[in-house]
Amino acid sequence: MPIRISKDRINMDDKVLEQPVLKDYGETVVTANSGTTYTINLTAGNVFNITLTGNCAFTFANPPVSGVAGSFTLILTQDGTGSRTVTWPGAVRWPSAVVPSLYSAAASVNIFTFLTINGGTLWFGAAGDGVDETPITPASFGWFGGGFGFSTVDRIDYTTDTNTASVRGPLSAARYALAATGTSTFGWFGGGFTTTAVSTVDRIEYATDTNTASVRGTLSTTLFGHAATGTSTFGWFGGGATVRRIDYATDTATASLRGPLSLARRELAATGTSSFGWFGGGFAGSSFVSTVDRIEYATDTATASLRGPLSPARRYLAATGISTYGWFGGGIGPSDRSTVDRIDYANDTATASLRGPLSLARRDLAATQNSPVN
Repeated sequence: MPIRISKDRINMDDKVLEQPVLKDYGETVVTANSGTTYTINLTAGNVFNITLTGNCAFTFANPPVSGVAGSFTLILTQDGTGSRTVTWPGAVRWPSAVVPSLYSAAASVNIFTFLTINGGTLWFGAAGDGVDETPITPASFGWFGGGFGFSTVDRIDYTTDTNTASVRGPLSAARYALAATGTSTFGWFGGGFTTTAVSTVDRIEYATDTNTASVRGTLSTTLFGHAATGTSTFGWFGGGATVRRIDYATDTATASLRGPLSLARRELAATGTSSFGWFGGGFAGSSFVSTVDRIEYATDTATASLRGPLSPARRYLAATGISTYGWFGGGIGPSDRSTVDRIDYANDTATASLRGPLSLARRDLAATQNSPVN
């Protein structure tokens, strides 16, 4: 069939167009609801904007002939119900043979591209980035445990935080100078001092937090005056010269000894992201220190790397952070301080920058943040 030309279009009828230079061009977008079955018909276009209105089985139709590459982009949007699933044609092959998961929340967007060079006998699929509309549920409670002569665990309800904190189930034993980290469902309180340093690790299950905390596997050695930070799967407790890692999934085992801090010290503070933890300040021998060590979680058996120091050396400080910065505040060195230092994680070999002070100089404080840092 000859090439057909009109004022609106050129129909090449699968003939070759050689060496064109294209500028400011667009592609036809096919927009539709999926229902429970939907056919991607490449004669209609090469970009498909499909709203999933049911659990849908897809079919791919009318690709170019074998020996000619054909591709399309598929934009899938969950409807207002969400959690719609997809069944792909058997001819689709995914990287590492792993079928990608869909963002399932209502209005979430998933983007895929598909390519064939053999007339659709095989389609090579790839998942691009999308938009996950899963709402971020803010934390609702905070738990405070232990203290000098106490095993008490108090819970603060953030929505009614003018009320006195409610007493929950206690730790397994009274102790102070301990550290804690946790996930969305559990909190781990490790180490501390009773009449002597201890290695005990207690776990609080938030859903049943009136029970006495359950004793889990110990830290590898006794520890007090230390700091802790963690991710959704592990918790790192650092102090003295050592770092211990708790695997939350097997937390009855003894914490594993990881690479040491660059300098043995206690009464330090820690914060972190999903990839790194920063341990700053403290007291070594008879000296206040400004040292900041960074642990890379993926290679945490190595000695922590020395980063830029805090602006003044001090101990008994507190730390908190987000995904890009960490703030270390308060402490004593040698007098009580209101200093707040900020570490820029992207430039953490520089000296921490001095920020606005706390309202009151003080030591032995604590800090937290209002959202996950991952």
